[in-house]
Amino acid sequence: MIVVEDIENKEIKPLFMVDSFVQLGSVRAGVEARSFDPSRLLSYYGRVEGQLYDLASTYPGAFRYLPRRAYAYLKRPPILTEIHSSGLDPSNASWFVDLFFSRPLIAIGGQQLSEQQQSKNIESTQRWSEQLPHSPRFYSLQDMRHGRTGMPGWGVVLNPADLEKLESTPRGSMARRYVESGLPTFVELDGPDDLDILMKWLIQLKNAKTNSPNLLLSVRSYKDWGSGITKLVEIPGAKLLTCGATIGLLSTVVSFLRNTTGAAPWSSKLVFGSAYPETHTGDSISEVLSFLLSRNLAASADDLQRILATNLLSLLPPRPAYLEYLS
Repeated sequence: MIVVEDIENKEIKPLFMVDSFVQLGSVRAGVEARSFDPSRLLSYYGRVEGQLYDLASTYPGAFRYLPRRAYAYLKRPPILTEIHSSGLDPSNASWFVDLFFSRPLIAIGGQQLSEQQQSKNIESTQRWSEQLPHSPRFYSLQDMRHGRTGMPGWGVVLNPADLEKLESTPRGSMARRYVESGLPTFVELDGPDDLDILMKWLIQLKNAKTNSPNLLLSVRSYKDWGSGITKLVEIPGAKLLTCGATIGLLSTVVSFLRNTTGAAPWSSKLVFGSAYPETHTGDSISEVLSFLLSRNLAASADDLQRILATNLLSLLPPRPAYLEYLS
């Protein structure tokens, strides 16, 4: 949770935060290995939080909503104090982001990991979402990328290569269950050429009289799409993740939405996500957050809360708070 001061209204506002796109696991190259586990993720967000406070301290006049350290005690739910004090290194117990939607790390820098590494990362990601101390904050997704079946989750992850042949395989019925239930359907798009594949799949669903999916679309880099990135928010039922965004192109998307969404809030089409650990394909996460909080964007507090959490959480059934899930 981030606690901000609404400069115009002189109010303190706590904003619940959800990262819709984190990748967990490890990467090995020769004798070198690097782990991207929940503790490292929380440590990363501790640094992001510090960077955001530094930006707010250096450029306070640029912020409509000024992050405030003094209200940190509002962040962590009291019910979790005992769980996390016994299970986490205090230096890694960041409560900047409240919840995470996790998928296994299967590629880095566009290069696929070995099958052995992918399998290990799939197992680890599932375990972290089911066992304490991390299960209260991590939502796992069913990974159906590259022909996988995966374990059931709070949503499903697909890529364009899956969509081309999905309906002709038993996996198609699995994906349709997520569509028909209204749970999130995450689709990773590499570049503009993938848009045609996505649209063909949506037409197939419509012809089969299947409900339109609640799409959450991510791109590796907004720069690969340029101004064409606005095509993604024109798709009915689709929301665009902020991972890979530059402030310039995110501003283009917001301007487009403000001019075209009519009665619906423009902010209903955007969802915060980082793509951790691949956070370098656009502007930094702290810069993107500073833009969302800026005078230049002039978002309302409701707009911010939609983008940071409720656009995604509204697609889920109620989850019992802070329970360990058992298989």
